[in-house]
Amino acid sequence: MLDALFAKAGTPAFRLIALIVTFAMMCILSGQGAPLRNHHAPSGVVSLELAGTGKKAHEVVDSWKSPPLRRTAYWQVLLDFIFIAGYTALLIAVALSAQRAANAAGLTFLAWAGGLAAYGGLLAGIFDCLENIGLLAMLAGCINTPVAFLTSLFATVKFALAGVVVAIGLLTFVAA
Repeated sequence: MLDALFAKAGTPAFRLIALIVTFAMMCILSGQGAPLRNHHAPSGVVSLELAGTGKKAHEVVDSWKSPPLRRTAYWQVLLDFIFIAGYTALLIAVALSAQRAANAAGLTFLAWAGGLAAYGGLLAGIFDCLENIGLLAMLAGCINTPVAFLTSLFATVKFALAGVVVAIGLLTFVAA
């Protein structure tokens, strides 16, 4: 199954669709989630993602007590699943493009890193889905330090993996 995904990720149409979905969802999520930004949640849902403790998570969720804000927060997380599909596909495409470019330039280690980064892009998406489960649990009232910590851990790993994929892509662009 991964072989089929990785084979499709090498096509120009796949890369273009992944890019369009990613940027369209970034714009949609930015606008849709704007009302969630406040003193306790300066980064909106990202503030809840990275809360790390039950106390901080309570502060963020409590700042969205009104039913319209709570609905907005739920929709923010649900719409994020579309964003996850887009950026995961884009990260995989970037990593595989870096692998091909590094192979063509004879940069063996960078080609190996690009191939490994494709799996990192996929894992970033998986960790983001796990993070979203934690966000939904907290929005539903299950706010405690273990859930907040795990959600924060998943978010941190997601950001780190995505950053590594982008770094390998940029390094390959510069080196190849």
